[in-house]
Amino acid sequence: LEKAYNALKNTVGSKGAEAVLKAHRDFFFATGAVVPLVNPEAIDDPSRGGPYENPYSGEKYVIVEGKEPKSTKDLPKPVGRSYQLKDNERFLTIKEYYAFPDVQQTYPGYKTRLEASSYYFPTPFAGECEQDPAKCLGAIQKARSKLQTDAIKNGFQSSPDKARRQPNMDEIAAARIIQQIMANPDCIHDDHVFINGQKLPESFFRDLLAKCDMAVVGSLLNDTDVKNIDTLMRHEKDTEFHSTDPKAVPVRIGDAWENRIRTKGGDVTQMKHDLIFLMQNDAWYFSRVNAIAQNRDKGSSFKEVLFTALMTPLTNKSLMDTSHVPAPKKLYRGLNLPEEFKNKLINQSNAIIANTENTLFTDLSAKTFEQIKLNDFSQMSGRTCASTTTTYELTKAWDSNVVFEMLDPDGLLHPKQVGTHMAGSEDEFSVYLPEDVALVPVKVTFDGKTTNGEDRCVFTLVAVKSPDFIPRHESGYAVEPFMKMQKEKVNQALDAIEKDKGSYNIDEQLKNLRIEMVRQAKLPLREGIFDRL
Repeated sequence: LEKAYNALKNTVGSKGAEAVLKAHRDFFFATGAVVPLVNPEAIDDPSRGGPYENPYSGEKYVIVEGKEPKSTKDLPKPVGRSYQLKDNERFLTIKEYYAFPDVQQTYPGYKTRLEASSYYFPTPFAGECEQDPAKCLGAIQKARSKLQTDAIKNGFQSSPDKARRQPNMDEIAAARIIQQIMANPDCIHDDHVFINGQKLPESFFRDLLAKCDMAVVGSLLNDTDVKNIDTLMRHEKDTEFHSTDPKAVPVRIGDAWENRIRTKGGDVTQMKHDLIFLMQNDAWYFSRVNAIAQNRDKGSSFKEVLFTALMTPLTNKSLMDTSHVPAPKKLYRGLNLPEEFKNKLINQSNAIIANTENTLFTDLSAKTFEQIKLNDFSQMSGRTCASTTTTYELTKAWDSNVVFEMLDPDGLLHPKQVGTHMAGSEDEFSVYLPEDVALVPVKVTFDGKTTNGEDRCVFTLVAVKSPDFIPRHESGYAVEPFMKMQKEKVNQALDAIEKDKGSYNIDEQLKNLRIEMVRQAKLPLREGIFDRL
């Protein structure tokens, strides 16, 4: 084993050598072989595993009883295999040699504890593997795939927490602004929103889409905000939405909502299903919303940008409230991309895979994390509710020339089932890629051709979470406008105090207000100071 380790070390380095040997160990597990935790002889045999021999020369070390060495520096000159021991001599044992601290520290993983197999004899599957090489190979391929994704996850993933991160101040302010617009759509004008003396232009809403995690913002909204969609749609009955397909006919969103989508009526739960239906089934809507959310749109109107900023978090809330099935571990997303862009993805994947394998056993810089997060796979799946499926064959039925196979063993993508609103679509899931999660390519394969004769390329990606993936934005982009909106309310409150100041002690009132603000800051969001200001 030591000889094999040294040979590997010369090729892939010490950490790489350990990874290869651990992989072989995992292959034994996968095929049902017995893998002991330690060499049993080293525990039970009085000879403690037998003499240690140099793996190349076969030389041994002679120890005089009572003069046991503490490290390799204390060892005498080695002797040949034919050396005859004297009365008070013995050979250094395997267990003693590998217990020397200076020997242990030459192996990077010397503190890592490996698990033994939970069985004492080879499993029945081990016998099948011996008889059927195809079964054996299949088990090893499966184990290798897991090793590959685990290695990448362990290399990058520093956060054990699977939940979405907590909202920051700007996301809280964004949720409050969205609530005010939904409750009062009269504040919407042709090229801006005007609330409490504050003008919010298109650039403000694009900032929200680019800098907020809209799934986090959606978690701060409530059912009243969802119910207000009907009010908003009535107010914007004649607002036109344009598909990204230049040949498509514009659709009046308010009219379509009332006469085509909300035909069943129903309570707030039905309204959530209707909103999900709109996002997943109407190309005139979702193609424009996705393009705006990912900042790759051209010629969008102000109201299309506004609707995207309002509906994206509300759609996420609807998905969170209506999806209760366990999250699948594997999802597929079928796309049709230009050949040039597909080739760019292939080159990018191969570069990331090569760089990942080269740096798998080294500490990564923040720049490396940024490059990994900014790959096109994460960009194409971020900032919007991406439609995915658990059935690979559907991507073929859609004649996709590119398929993303997204592996999510830890449930980091938080996929939400979409298909509960109509029969036969239960395998459809929506994913809003969290800011601290990246899709890292681990494999590129080809699977047949499309009806146009194009190669179908399958990119296998693994979801990885790290706080280093979160983009760095200057804070205040939503808080500052929100606080300015409150200025008028604050002035009204101060005027009321000024008029009535003779009746009580202002200093005492301000002290009480500060105490109340501290108390409310610790309460759930719905009872916070922003709501009561």
